[in-house]
Amino acid sequence: TWTEAGSPYVVTGSILVAEGSTLTIDPGVTIKFDQGTSLRVDGTLVARGTSAQWIIFTSNAQAPAPGDWAFILFSDTSADAVFDAEGGYISGSVVEYAVVEYGGGIADSSEAAVSIRGAYPYVNHNIIRNNLSAGIYAISLYDTDTRTLRITHNLITGNSGP
Repeated sequence: TWTEAGSPYVVTGSILVAEGSTLTIDPGVTIKFDQGTSLRVDGTLVARGTSAQWIIFTSNAQAPAPGDWAFILFSDTSADAVFDAEGGYISGSVVEYAVVEYGGGIADSSEAAVSIRGAYPYVNHNIIRNNLSAGIYAISLYDTDTRTLRITHNLITGNSGP
């Protein structure tokens, strides 16, 4: 668990949340990424800010610019979000009330600032801005997949990618 008391967290090497593991990021935490670093989720990411305490994923550069760091990637082994009968989030991977900025900086990569590859996280109430690549990219790996990906109430602006 990354707490507000330990914030900001500086990522100096890419992070892998392994299958069966959970990284929880508390409201109000800032994560600063060094050049070329990323966050790959093969397990569970629970990053739930609030409207009063956003989680910030940003550059560690003194003068931030699009492409300073890489991306947040949810792989097909990451934990899918689970919802109750009324559509309320219960568990699984979630990014909510977060700002993702100045990412998308891996040469020859098709990854967006938030990339979702065969995964089903809940991406809700975020600001995804000023990234060198697209803001969000999502792809299903199987034509027969019947799960539903929920990307709701996000502001995606100032990104350069397709």
